[in-house]
Amino acid sequence: MFFLAWQVWIKAPRIAGYGDTTDVLRIPVGPFVYFMAAMIGLAGLVHVLRVFVPGTLARLQATT
Repeated sequence: MFFLAWQVWIKAPRIAGYGDTTDVLRIPVGPFVYFMAAMIGLAGLVHVLRVFVPGTLARLQATT
């Protein structure tokens, strides 16, 4: 997932440089590509944490 996040982050400036916007609201697409890359990286981090620190979510839910 980190490789995928890195690849999306590399392509983000090119996509932002196109200046594309959504059809109706004219919202720039570029910032969403950076957001997607960040969320893919966050998902990778969560996966790594779940592998090396198993059961923390269950403990946190049990204490609340």
